[in-house]
Amino acid sequence: MFCSASRRHDWASFVAWIDNPGLENPRLLGVSVSKTATKCDTETQVPEYMFAGYQRRGMRSEVSNTSVRAYYSNEALLGPAFLTLDGRLDGEYQDLIMWEQLPNEARAALTDDNFDDSRILFNDENFDQSLSKAWPF
Repeated sequence: MFCSASRRHDWASFVAWIDNPGLENPRLLGVSVSKTATKCDTETQVPEYMFAGYQRRGMRSEVSNTSVRAYYSNEALLGPAFLTLDGRLDGEYQDLIMWEQLPNEARAALTDDNFDDSRILFNDENFDQSLSKAWPF
């Protein structure tokens, strides 16, 4: 049996909802992960095992409470690629890149509509609508 990805271009988003970005250690209120261009899974009660560094030690546990684990699956047997919360493994930390930090050429390319049927969730045209769909409260 041969399986293939659903399309050439695919965008996934992960939104961390915090109480106050001005605080040194803001509290995580919830997370949203995109499932499709029109659907997000949301979680407002993130269990501690979903955080990086989680370890169970008898009746106690140790956890970071700052970095949530997510997993991007592109395994053909599971169907189209998807992003999900995942408490199984610690992976790599990803740098936060702000839209304004991207070079003008990169922003222009991400604004073009040359990505087949795939909708870029985070460009100026789609950002507000994507954020609204990710709202978990």
